[in-house]
Amino acid sequence: FKMMLQLKEHGVGIVFVTHFLEQVYAVCDRITVLRNGTLVGEYPVAELPRVKLVAAMMGKDFDDLASIKPEGFTYDKEAPLEISARGLSHKGTIKPFDLDIHKGEVIGLTGLLGSGRSELARSIYGADKAQTGTLKVKGKEVKINQPIDAMNLGMGLLPDDRKAEGIIGDLSVRENIILALQAKRVTFNQLSRAKQEEIADRYIDLLQIGIDIGTKTEIQKLIIKLAGEGKSIMFISSEIEEMLRTCNRMAVLRDGAKVGELDGELTQERVMAAIAGGASAHE
Repeated sequence: FKMMLQLKEHGVGIVFVTHFLEQVYAVCDRITVLRNGTLVGEYPVAELPRVKLVAAMMGKDFDDLASIKPEGFTYDKEAPLEISARGLSHKGTIKPFDLDIHKGEVIGLTGLLGSGRSELARSIYGADKAQTGTLKVKGKEVKINQPIDAMNLGMGLLPDDRKAEGIIGDLSVRENIILALQAKRVTFNQLSRAKQEEIADRYIDLLQIGIDIGTKTEIQKLIIKLAGEGKSIMFISSEIEEMLRTCNRMAVLRDGAKVGELDGELTQERVMAAIAGGASAHE
């Protein structure tokens, strides 16, 4: 940054690309915001508060603050803890964090791209082996060295880049669906073709595989249904509406660190203020 400022003093123009708000405000004079390949706007840094920058990046306005979570969708704060992480971290991706997830709860992980949302989930699941801290599942301390350990504890992970990490492209839909079931059995020969077809057909119908954008809504409904059945879910999304519709509580991440949690009435304004660092996220 010192070198950039020195170059600026010598008349050098610099285009600086980053997702990290602190870096923008440390070195930049003007901010150009792009979203989905489209220019949103250009703003002098001195005239753009952080929370307004987050709103521009996410395409949200403060006049649309109504909660869209289904009425009556709550969780029991006294419910048993399904997962309890203390001081968990992975070098270079996520700093030590504490996180509790109750039975029947949907907790959202919110923050800008690069904040550490996916990395936090990966460190719990063993996709990135945690290097510090302890993890308890259903009150019992466990060691998760690799994803199969998490699978055997009843966990599943849907990676954000499912094309690269969530499927094997050379396999059919049916084969991808049953892959995790067979991996837990350490063999690929214990399910008959008829059973495989039955399982695949059920999930193709349940998840509306291959249909259209309306599938997103169906998946959100399924998440709420699973929570109602007692499943504990971490939900990661860049869309605030999805988070408000789906989550009971949110953990806020910034620059690879969990910086707080939001509980109670969740609104777009509270979420964006917490992401931007303009208000305390410990509420």
